[in-house]
Amino acid sequence: MKAAKLQTALDKLVPDRPDFLEVYDRWVTPIYKYFLSRVGEEALAEDLTSQLFLKAYQAYPGFEQRGSVAAWLFAIARNLAMDHFRASQRKNLYLDQEFRQLQTDQDTVKNRESLILLQTALMELDSQDQELILLRYLNQLSFAEIGSIIGISEQAAKKRVYRLLSQLRSRMGAENA
Repeated sequence: MKAAKLQTALDKLVPDRPDFLEVYDRWVTPIYKYFLSRVGEEALAEDLTSQLFLKAYQAYPGFEQRGSVAAWLFAIARNLAMDHFRASQRKNLYLDQEFRQLQTDQDTVKNRESLILLQTALMELDSQDQELILLRYLNQLSFAEIGSIIGISEQAAKKRVYRLLSQLRSRMGAENA
């Protein structure tokens, strides 16, 4: 079935569902950034992003508008990233590229030192905690979307993120002392 016919059929089934091209346009950059922050390699992040949208396109006819599109896409992204790490047996997240960009943009030595302290504190977190921070602050997802992605309530997601922030502040404060 051609894409236009498929979209027409989808529109008849669920008229308030956004066109898949709109979904792609809205979410391709955040999904790519998510993968880039997880794998640290641009080419691999592009491949994973392509795989995600291929899977999403194939599954879109069965997507029900009960939850958010973002939660659905990031759940797929999370599963693809976990599959990648299982296959390559790499468990650490690679945040170096994000921090290198931030460090390049900063003017003062003090800001760079703070960024290095933050990077160190983040790398000390386990991979699930790092993922929570990435989903909230890099991808700017709501707590409800994060909860849906990792299988916890909105309140539990909020509580975990705020505890992580407190933990990061404490680690950074102790290192500055």
